[in-house]
Amino acid sequence: MTTVVVARKGNTVAIAADTLVTFGDTRLGHGYEANLKMFQVGDSWIGMAGTTAHFPVLRKAINSMPREILKLGSKDDVFDTFTKLHPYLKDNFFLQTKEEDSDPYESSQFSVVIANAT
Repeated sequence: MTTVVVARKGNTVAIAADTLVTFGDTRLGHGYEANLKMFQVGDSWIGMAGTTAHFPVLRKAINSMPREILKLGSKDDVFDTFTKLHPYLKDNFFLQTKEEDSDPYESSQFSVVIANAT
């Protein structure tokens, strides 16, 4: 699992992520893979926590979205973008959405922080 830490002071935001755990207890040394936990999309930085399998999937999926529907400037923009992203992840990346039978909605199961000027 990965931990993402966000710190804010005034108009500055810092995001940090740790670990190179891939699956289970397997850990890669820093020299083997960049294993980036954050990536830039336009004026935004996206950091993730959770299973490492999500990182390349989310990065590839978001970067393949048309720029006119990829909006991350407000909570509503992020909601709308991820609502459009969800079926794309299911259809093209085989996202497993099943959690609990009592859950009221399907989950994309991402823990994401988005930092930008807005």
